[in-house]
Amino acid sequence: MPKAGRRLLTLLSLLLLGAPLQSQEAAAPCCFNNPRYAGVCQVRPAGDETCAGILGYLNDAAAVGKDYCGGTNVRGGWQQLACQPAAGTAGAQSCTPRSPLASGDQDTAPAPAR
Repeated sequence: MPKAGRRLLTLLSLLLLGAPLQSQEAAAPCCFNNPRYAGVCQVRPAGDETCAGILGYLNDAAAVGKDYCGGTNVRGGWQQLACQPAAGTAGAQSCTPRSPLASGDQDTAPAPAR
C-alpha cells in the first residue's frame, strides 16, 4: 500500500475507534459595558480567545477588524461584567458588574446612590 494510503487509513481508524478529540463546547460568554455603548455587550470567545483578550481589544484605540459588540467602534472605557443566569429563566444570561477589587484593579466602582 502506498505511504499516503497508510496515513489515510491510520487517520480514519483513529477517528472511527474513538480517538480523543478536543471538546467543541461553546465557551462561557463574556459581558462588557461602556458608558458610550447602549446596553451590555455579550461575546462568546472563539478558539483561543479569552475575556481578558476581548476586553483588551475593546480598550485599544488602534484595534480594528473584529465584530465584537455589534461591530462597535467605541474604544476605551470598557469594563468586564460577570455574566450570571437571570433569575427565573433557565439558561438565560444577565450581566452584573464584577467587583473591580476582586481582580486586583484599582477602586473605580461608582459611588453608591444616596
